Amino acid sequence: MKKNFKVKSLNLVVLFMFLGMAASCSKEEVFMEQQSGLTGIEKGDQEAVLSAKTINVGQLDDRDSKNSYREVMLDGNLYGRYRIDPTGNTDPNNSVRIERRFDDLRMKPGLRAIFSATYRINRVDDRRGTYIAQTHAFNTDGSIKGPSYLLRVYRNGSNNFDIYIEYNTEPNGRLSQDTRRLEKLVTVGKDEDFDVRIITGYSINTEDTRAFNTIFINGERKYSRNQPYITDRMYFRYGAYTANNNISTVFVRNTNYSLDNND
Repeated sequence: MKKNFKVKSLNLVVLFMFLGMAASCSKEEVFMEQQSGLTGIEKGDQEAVLSAKTINVGQLDDRDSKNSYREVMLDGNLYGRYRIDPTGNTDPNNSVRIERRFDDLRMKPGLRAIFSATYRINRVDDRRGTYIAQTHAFNTDGSIKGPSYLLRVYRNGSNNFDIYIEYNTEPNGRLSQDTRRLEKLVTVGKDEDFDVRIITGYSINTEDTRAFNTIFINGERKYSRNQPYITDRMYFRYGAYTANNNISTVFVRNTNYSLDNND
């Protein structure tokens, strides 16, 4: 009887050890699966891929089958990751993107939308750049007039990125026709935080239905301009949208979006 008891006890110990090892391996496999597909700084010791809980505000528009939106920890801060790859594009009619957007901002005197966030650029491959924020305007019949502005990021050497403002001087403008302009705003370091605050809205003047856009970067006003044409409504987007089918990685945190009646 004692011999059988010892054998059963030994079997239980072996069983518990096996279950513990299996659980440990299971956790490790899950973590490794979460880590797969991350490159460069994203494999650093300071990063841990977290759950799918959303910390960035806005409705997600994910058109990349290879790189879904994720949330990661970098240098002790939690970011939303927008990594795009043209080989994973799910939209045959447009360039690949992972962005967030908000409800249309319909024309009302004094109404404005205020967006703020902390950005961190890790990668922009192509020389034509990647868009990280944009506002589009609509005609009164619902047809789009094109962007009222776009924030466009270009690689500048191996450790810097240049941020440009791209805007139309007339509806559906084109750079090749000089009806769309491109102006440099600031240079930021690779994997370095910078703050962005964007105000989009309408004048309190009831006779002026043009929209205005004002952009601050690290607390300094870098751009402020009224649209040159009348618009009925607008929408705002942010994230990563390729300008020329390149791989890009953008991190965003501390996002906030609010409406204000400036009357």
